[in-house]
Amino acid sequence: MNAQIQPDLGRRRALSEWLESVGASLDLSETRLEQARKSYEAVGAWLAGGTHPWLADAVITAHGSTALGTAITPLAGDEFDVDAMVHLPRAIGAVRPRHAKAVVGARLAEDARYRQMLEEKGRCWRLVYAREFHLDLTPSIGPASPPPPAVLVPDKALDCWLPSNPAGFREWFNRRAALQSAMA
Repeated sequence: MNAQIQPDLGRRRALSEWLESVGASLDLSETRLEQARKSYEAVGAWLAGGTHPWLADAVITAHGSTALGTAITPLAGDEFDVDAMVHLPRAIGAVRPRHAKAVVGARLAEDARYRQMLEEKGRCWRLVYAREFHLDLTPSIGPASPPPPAVLVPDKALDCWLPSNPAGFREWFNRRAALQSAMA
């Protein structure tokens, strides 16, 4: 009976080691992640320095795979995706999503470097750091900073705000990941 179990355990161990090596090869280097972090923090500082009242106290935070620690090397091309929210705590009341997005885009376009990198997307602005990464900046509103877990983000048509909770999702994901690690 042990003779039948041992080869199965050996194959499982080999498969597990192979999957770990494949996963490690897809991981982004700490250098690339740090470069992206510094870039989005610089963008956040630039936005918060704008003269439009909605930009006062603007806060930029990563969300998506970068915030979760699951960002990977792209299979095609060099650019990986960095998603960030531009939280506008001063944009309150009847602020329309298209107006909040326009304010963010106008401020980005004031900087010559950002203007050259800037691409408009459906509900966000993209800054393309060629052959490195692209930074998608989605405006969000909600109570004053620091941003609460729950915020409002534009729908794809920019007609209304939709609830989102990237911080809450990150907390849930990290709790689940910790459970998985404890079970392994």
